[in-house]
Amino acid sequence: ELFTRSSFRRSLEAEFNRAQRAVSPLSVLFVGVDALPEIQQERGTLFGDRVLRLVAEAMRGSCRNYDILARYAEDSFAVIAPSTDRSGNEILASRINERTGSALLEGNSATPTVSVGGASFPVDADSPDTLLEEAESALRNARRAGPGTVYIA
Repeated sequence: ELFTRSSFRRSLEAEFNRAQRAVSPLSVLFVGVDALPEIQQERGTLFGDRVLRLVAEAMRGSCRNYDILARYAEDSFAVIAPSTDRSGNEILASRINERTGSALLEGNSATPTVSVGGASFPVDADSPDTLLEEAESALRNARRAGPGTVYIA
């Protein structure tokens, strides 16, 4: 099950506080479906919904059972990865990107790709808001670099 954006924010606050108390890393990833509006316009909303379901399933299969996944915006998802440092975040981002690509190919929808951006506490941020801002910025950088790119802040 995917969290909503508001429940994701509440969970991030709690996980951030826990990470600070435990002096433990915490990472956030944003996974954006590249060119989703264009895909929906060209191939239809039902096809776009199918792509989103495949991405969510691939993400769930890539994450640990205690990672928190959410639908964050129309074309993006987010992951909170407790006890995950920058190196682990990059591994998780690459795994999500690879598995999502495989799932989309298996679903006979070879055109869609995802871009992934991430950031980690305490290296990139000192608050939940800063962590989200850095992860969102990383996703924008990934998208600027081209479809299917991973960028960790």
